[in-house]
Amino acid sequence: MTPVYLFQAVWNLILIALFLSTYTYIVKLEQTGCACADHKYRKFVKTFPLVAVVYIVVFMFLSPAMIFGTFGALGKFAHDAIVLLFGLASIVFFVFALMYARFLMTEKCKCSEDLRRDVLYVWSMVQIVIIASLVVLMLLSSNIFSNLGATLSTVATKTSDIGHGALHKPVGSARSIPKGLRKFTR
Repeated sequence: MTPVYLFQAVWNLILIALFLSTYTYIVKLEQTGCACADHKYRKFVKTFPLVAVVYIVVFMFLSPAMIFGTFGALGKFAHDAIVLLFGLASIVFFVFALMYARFLMTEKCKCSEDLRRDVLYVWSMVQIVIIASLVVLMLLSSNIFSNLGATLSTVATKTSDIGHGALHKPVGSARSIPKGLRKFTR
């Protein structure tokens, strides 16, 4: 067992525990008849953790190749589509969970007071910050790499003029190096 696999297994178990904690918290609110905990996002915040646990367990024990491997390119597409849909649904879950937990706190809903509510709030906040940071990082890195590519393209164009002359007229090109360097630095 590699350290990466062990880390993934522990991380998946933590996620399963957090999702199940969220589910049992919402079930407790419903069973106790906590009227002030009624909110339009409650049903989604209750249902998604069960979907997430099934998703995590399936992909924890079965590799995508085992599930989709016999379908070739169509299987790869199906796997990628499922991962994308789960990722988008996860983002929606964390936003809704944060809004729901915040609603319970601002309404001062006494029957919703529970450590699991606070864990859900903090967990959702951390996940949203991580997701937003990754999006910003991706945007910055794509911008940096596109600018780097444009700069390298410009450098290659300017230096190819110097290189072409050096191959065909070596003596004449040696005299033009200072002029070529001035052109390059502009």
